[in-house]
Amino acid sequence: HMLPVELELPSRLLLISSSASAMARSASRAGMETIALDFYADVDTLEATHAVSAVKTGRYGFDSDDLLAKASCLAPPKDFPLVYGSGLDSSPELLEKLSENRQILGNQPHVLRAVRNTSHFFSILDQLEIPYPDTRWSPPVDNSPKKWLIKRGLSEGGKGIRWLDQH
Repeated sequence: HMLPVELELPSRLLLISSSASAMARSASRAGMETIALDFYADVDTLEATHAVSAVKTGRYGFDSDDLLAKASCLAPPKDFPLVYGSGLDSSPELLEKLSENRQILGNQPHVLRAVRNTSHFFSILDQLEIPYPDTRWSPPVDNSPKKWLIKRGLSEGGKGIRWLDQH
């Protein structure tokens, strides 16, 4: 049986995600003032926020300079805690810069670094007996009867997954 928990929610949030629309709608329902930074700055996000701005894309996600400038200008660090979603998962260094003088509500940069260390991550899964698909760090031999998926190590979620071409 769980006891109800009262949380003191901030009145303002900076939301950063590849698409911040769902987070913006949720925060809006909670009565929060939000600033959203994502790749789209679409109408749905704008309707749920105080302001939204599209961030330029960089080589592996957000353009760091553009994101940092917009975050600083639109949402002063001391006034807007940060909630982030996809797009920052593989960028602990960028999250570190965003966290300067700003509270992060969620995983801190050191947590992202820890899960980016794949041998450490998989050893924790093993310790906790959490199952995961067969995983390897080198290509299988050509006569392997299995079909393998390949994923770039510096991406989040299902980004970049493709079939390994064994021919």
